[in-house]
Amino acid sequence: MSADGQINAQQSLESFFDQHAVFTVDEVDRFLTRFRTGNRNTRKSLLAYYKKRGRIVSVRRGLYGVVPRGAEPGKY
Repeated sequence: MSADGQINAQQSLESFFDQHAVFTVDEVDRFLTRFRTGNRNTRKSLLAYYKKRGRIVSVRRGLYGVVPRGAEPGKY
C-alpha cells in the first residue's frame, strides 16, 4: 500500500473508532477492505500504531476498545 493509501486508511480508522466503542479484528478487516487495504500486515501495523498511541486498548485477543479522545488509556 502506498503512503497516501495508509494515511487515508488512518484518517478513515479515526471515523471508524468514533462509531465503534468496541470492535473485533474481523470488523476492522471488513472496514479496511473498503480502502483496498485488506492486507493482514497492514491491519496489524495500524492496530499496533493506535495501541501504542493509546487510542485503542486490547480487551482480549481479537477484541479492542476505543479510548475516547482526551481520556487516559490506563483507565480503560
